[in-house]
Amino acid sequence: MKKRFPCVLVLCLAVATAFSQDMDFSGEDFFSPEESTGSTESTWEDDFGYSDEDFFGSSDDDFFQDDGIEELVVLDDKSSAMAQGTLFEIGSVRVGGSFDTGLSFFVPLFREDDNKNFGERLADSRLKPSAGASLFIDARPTSTLRLYTKFGINYPYKDSVGVSMGTQNVNVDENAEIPEGTTPSVPDNIPDEWKTWLEGVTNGASVSNLPSSLAMPNFSITNWLYLKELFTDFSIADRVFFRFGLHTVSWGAGFFFSPVSDMINTSSIDPEHTDAQVDGSLNLRTQITFPDSQNCLWLYVVPSTKTYMPEFASQEDVQNGSLNEYMDDAMYPNLMKEIAFAGKMDVVVSNWELGFGGVFKYQSAPKLMATASGSIINGKVGVFGEMVLSYGSQTQWTENPEWGSKDLIFQGTVGAMYMWSKPQITLMGQYYFDSNKDDHEFSTYGNNLAFTVNFAKLGETNLNLALFGLFYFGKTNMTSLSDAMEKMGSGKAFMPYAGILSATLTWNPISVLNISMGPYITWLDMGKAPDVSFRFGITLGGGKF
Repeated sequence: MKKRFPCVLVLCLAVATAFSQDMDFSGEDFFSPEESTGSTESTWEDDFGYSDEDFFGSSDDDFFQDDGIEELVVLDDKSSAMAQGTLFEIGSVRVGGSFDTGLSFFVPLFREDDNKNFGERLADSRLKPSAGASLFIDARPTSTLRLYTKFGINYPYKDSVGVSMGTQNVNVDENAEIPEGTTPSVPDNIPDEWKTWLEGVTNGASVSNLPSSLAMPNFSITNWLYLKELFTDFSIADRVFFRFGLHTVSWGAGFFFSPVSDMINTSSIDPEHTDAQVDGSLNLRTQITFPDSQNCLWLYVVPSTKTYMPEFASQEDVQNGSLNEYMDDAMYPNLMKEIAFAGKMDVVVSNWELGFGGVFKYQSAPKLMATASGSIINGKVGVFGEMVLSYGSQTQWTENPEWGSKDLIFQGTVGAMYMWSKPQITLMGQYYFDSNKDDHEFSTYGNNLAFTVNFAKLGETNLNLALFGLFYFGKTNMTSLSDAMEKMGSGKAFMPYAGILSATLTWNPISVLNISMGPYITWLDMGKAPDVSFRFGITLGGGKF
């Protein structure tokens, strides 16, 4: 069986190289169209036909640099709105968004020891329709006040397995006797594959040791409507700028990995979809600028969003409880002592931008950080890096909230990018080391590597080829479904794959049709043969407005 793997891989690459178009190794969906909305340096557009936002993400706020309320140079025309120093005309409202629709197909080609022939694997081919829309509203009532919100809808929104976890109650009488070899009752309102797993876990277990609830996926409508950002900007004396509300905090310089970004934001960069905006947190941001320099200071106050309500273990607790205390907790559900404070200083030295900062939160791991981004070799190679030093892991602080007996944890990453104008090739790679085994044993612990190579044009054609690789060399791997579900249910970060390799070719025959295809190779364990599949997809219509 193993001898067939190289042949299948060569066949996949040969088929993939016959077709192509625009690269999309980091879109919100594997086959979603490229997004590029902002301004760009003319040399990049002239040489490559796309902007830097195709590589560093596109959103209404620069992903890698916080921005205040921009004010422009006063013009001579006193009647002009631009002469008033505003980015938009006072009282204007800007509305925009995007629509993405398409179909993607997944065909398994090789899986070690599955005892299936090609016809059986072809019969296992999968189809995923997708449709998504995002909308933003950007209002400027005055020259120093901005109101902004961004939200969207995703489809399909059902059966988000492995994303939203909950508990499935198992009704079992603890005093009942179960004959040896029999299985406790299993809920009927779960899919067959999960029912089989649950039966296997509980088979032969005594009732006294059987938990009253088991972690199971929530099979319900989830993530169909989401709020991405909701904030207001305002300023004082054109020197101190504020932002309050839900928004992404654009710390960090990493492209595939960013431990600095993870310090405040509530989600991490997805290495396969790097232009997807990470989830931010509700916070108050203060930006202080310094005259005659590009240096600035960022201060953050991040309130806790964890809700606390009185817990009543019995009816007696309810009868003896305080209604006043209950109402106070219901009206003000967050604890003041869990407010986090953060700060970051940005300094521009020559052609390098350096950042230094930290985060402190009561009974949580305090963290210090540093970032750097610039270029070397006469500006031909872009370089970026960041590091985080933490006192203790989150697991250690949860188990023991007192100071002392904590480990120093280091996370560091460095990456580089080089672009050739002729031929139009872009190479980017990033290395990431993470010593946090307590929290990241099953995700980024140890050494990690990601890279991409993009051929903007194959010869004189408009075909495009993108190669992508992602490897988690240090994490603990799992190959069984029951073990994986147990870890996902524990709330710890979990990455199913130890390695991913893909080649994507896309072709855009007409403006409303985009075709992509290529092999997709994954390892659950780098010590075992990988699974090989072929992905094909099309995007139909869609666009920005």
